[in-house]
Amino acid sequence: MSRKCTCGHKRNWRQRKRRLVLRKPRNCVSCPWEFEKAKEYLEKALAIRKEIDDREGEAADYGNLGTVFHSLAESSKVKVYHEKSLRIRKELGNREGEAVEYGNLGNVFHSLKKYSKAKQFLEKSLAISKEIGHKEGEASSYRYLGVLCHTLGEFEKAKSHLEIALSIRKENFCGGCLSICTETPLRAIFPAPLFQI
Repeated sequence: MSRKCTCGHKRNWRQRKRRLVLRKPRNCVSCPWEFEKAKEYLEKALAIRKEIDDREGEAADYGNLGTVFHSLAESSKVKVYHEKSLRIRKELGNREGEAVEYGNLGNVFHSLKKYSKAKQFLEKSLAISKEIGHKEGEASSYRYLGVLCHTLGEFEKAKSHLEIALSIRKENFCGGCLSICTETPLRAIFPAPLFQI
């Protein structure tokens, strides 16, 4: 299936999904059992970054390790690594990175079923993204708030957040840059009576 984006690029959807999967360092593995290998590489990279005093790289590696530990279902370590990344990003004044880590922590608490804490972190992520004009972060925050509201049974709020996320993506990114989540029709998430076009 091919789609044409607003900037005229025609893209194959399967190729697009593959590019999204390969885009982040945590996804440098092709099989779930290779997350151990990814963890090993990231820990080595982290040691080198500490040795050469690369604080930004250190924050990135902590965040990526948090994501790998999430994939390995080691929830106690996930939170610790994302908090370390957040602390460094705050020290460096990296507001975009700070927003990303607040979003990551929101997702961690969502998976731990600590929904009020998840909402606090996701709202912080959204506020920072809006403040710095980071549209991709803003769309992601709305998306995750929508998913959280859906989990809580707040379907109208969930629908509203997801529609805002989709709107931001459509306004600010070409079709090739729309994330997989916004390509999922809202009807697939909500009961038919709730979502009418």
